[in-house]
Amino acid sequence: MSFEEMNPHEFSSTAVIDGPSKPKPVSGITTPTRVLIAEDEFDIRFATSLRLKAAGFDVDGVENGEECLRRLDQSHYDVVLMDIRMPKMDGLTAMSRMSSDPAMAHIPVIVVSASMDDQEHALDGGARYFIRKPFASESLQEAITSACEGTDLNR
Repeated sequence: MSFEEMNPHEFSSTAVIDGPSKPKPVSGITTPTRVLIAEDEFDIRFATSLRLKAAGFDVDGVENGEECLRRLDQSHYDVVLMDIRMPKMDGLTAMSRMSSDPAMAHIPVIVVSASMDDQEHALDGGARYFIRKPFASESLQEAITSACEGTDLNR
């Protein structure tokens, strides 16, 4: 199910959407930045999508690493937000497969996880950035913009 098909009235918790601020323009990109969210928790995936869409990003979401790879094989994305602990295929495995596929290896991955124990594994596994849940929308937007521009924020 795509985010466009979801009924926001069925959303089980309140999502606070930050003001109508737009992300900083990404150099050389004239269309909205395309973001794929790989997150098994529906509420987190939905709230993150709402926040990013409100900020001007083009967002899709999937529930696990297998779906992430399938979607990346079918469509172009500028950046992936990846949870580590997901069913079917975890984020580390998905990142490993992305890095070994020439068509996906260039796509920056931002790992979003509640566990600080995941940080070293994520960065060693090829993630461009690590953001700990819960996170501020501004931090996520800054990481996405920096990842697309090739800037290094946390290394």
